[in-house]
Amino acid sequence: MQTRQLLPDPIRGGESRETLRRQRDFFEHLFEQVVEAFPDPVGVVDGDGTVAGWNNALTELVGVDSETAVGRRAYEVVGTDDQSEALSETVARRGEPVVEDEPRTGESGDGELWAVRAKGFPLRGLNGDTVGAFQVNTVVTDVIRQNRALTDTQRAITEEVAAATGAVRDSLADTAADAAAVEETVGEQRRAVESIREELSTVANEARDVCDRADTVDETATALEEAVDAASDAVETAAESAETATQTGESVAALVDKLDEQASAVGSVAATIDEIADRTNLLALNANIEAARADGDGSDGFGVVAGEVKQLATRTQTEVETVRERVVAIDDTVDETVARIKDARRALAAVATDVETVEREQRRLQTVADEIVDQTAAVADSAARQADRLDDAREEVDAVVDRTAAVADRVDDVVAATDTQTRRVERLDETVDDLATRVDDTVDGG
Repeated sequence: MQTRQLLPDPIRGGESRETLRRQRDFFEHLFEQVVEAFPDPVGVVDGDGTVAGWNNALTELVGVDSETAVGRRAYEVVGTDDQSEALSETVARRGEPVVEDEPRTGESGDGELWAVRAKGFPLRGLNGDTVGAFQVNTVVTDVIRQNRALTDTQRAITEEVAAATGAVRDSLADTAADAAAVEETVGEQRRAVESIREELSTVANEARDVCDRADTVDETATALEEAVDAASDAVETAAESAETATQTGESVAALVDKLDEQASAVGSVAATIDEIADRTNLLALNANIEAARADGDGSDGFGVVAGEVKQLATRTQTEVETVRERVVAIDDTVDETVARIKDARRALAAVATDVETVEREQRRLQTVADEIVDQTAAVADSAARQADRLDDAREEVDAVVDRTAAVADRVDDVVAATDTQTRRVERLDETVDDLATRVDDTVDGG
């Protein structure tokens, strides 16, 4: 590089001390003019990092004038955020150019943000040693402000969205819990309804069984009624047969009494006949005596005896006739008695048959009555089981009602949570719209 071409003609040539001094002053002025006239903020440090140059653009940026800055360590003047030294100090220390990708930020004396994208290169002496560094700063304060505004907006929106989504998440968790509770309650209801259905099915089966048993009891009762009618008929028949037998027995007793009377009469006739036989024998003896006398003296005593014999014969004939009549009467009475005895035997046989019929019907009645008792007990047991089943079903129904009320409450909670979620989603939507507006405003303001 031909820097001597920049020298004015009067001092371009010559080697005098004055010329060299004037050349030095020219290049010093030229360097100072470069620093001062540079459109971007520029700072120059020596090899120790002490500020040697500071233009107005840098003064306007950080709020520190050159008189204050020159002679102080660069970092002490600018105080770059999150850094331990200024870039010019780093370049002077390393002796190599540095172009930073990340901007440097700080605050001016009045608290205003500034931001630059810095790059620097070392200043070397004639012998190549690093004697300082030249730092050029591209101001990016507006960009950083916009980025920070966007970052702040993003952070605020993120926090708001996070809060909203957290609330929605909590609400969803509550809704999920309520939905799970509703599902569980519905499952319990379903199982309870199945149980009730089974109970009612069992009750229906037992009701049909009760109906069948009731029909059986009705049929058995009908059979019992028929058996009672049959037994009643048998009893009436037995009573009639017994009445007939009683009447026949009374007739036989009367005939026996009559036979007794006739037998007594026959005995009286027999006694009369014995008396006649005795008298006849006596008359026969008298007749023999009188006959013997008659042979001797012709007495009429024989005639008297004969008359008495005639009278006895007449009386005997009368008594014999009486005996004959008595015997005929006795024979008739005996025939009648035999007939009545046969009637009595038949009547008694009928009574025995009727008694057997009554006993048979009685046994049938007992069997039917036992069946009715058993069927009635079975019906009572079925009715008791039905009552128990219905009690269980009623309890299940009460439980279903309670669970339904719980489901209704849970559904109300779900509806309320859904409304809350809707409002939160609306607020989230408004927040997103606000974020878009703020981003637009930030971009437009930049």
